[in-house]
Amino acid sequence: MKRLLLVGHGRMGQLVEHLAPTYGFELVGIVTDRNPEAVDADYGRVDVAIDFTVPEAVPVNLPQLAARGINVVIGTTG
Repeated sequence: MKRLLLVGHGRMGQLVEHLAPTYGFELVGIVTDRNPEAVDADYGRVDVAIDFTVPEAVPVNLPQLAARGINVVIGTTG
């Protein structure tokens, strides 16, 4: 099973959370504006992070995730 970190938990994030198991993903964590420090938490191996945050958060989150060698898909609009 692939391991997924979800960054952002609005409508799209919630949809991805709901559908992830159907597509063979284990959700290892959810980072929101209420727990932004969670982007640095130790989730073990993470195969991919999907970012559905606001545009201002991407320049903060992306370098942190990339430094850990996590592949990132950015779904943020705006």
